[in-house]
Amino acid sequence: MKGCIRVLKEQPASSVEGLLNALRYTTKHLNDESTSKQIKSLLQVN
Repeated sequence: MKGCIRVLKEQPASSVEGLLNALRYTTKHLNDESTSKQIKSLLQVN
């Protein structure tokens, strides 16, 4: 997951924002306490 997010973050924002939003929406446990802080921070909206 981290690798995918990092690769997407390296691309122009206009071309990957939809993909990042899809990851945010479909990541079922994104807001769980057990979710890694790294994953949460990588998926934060800038």
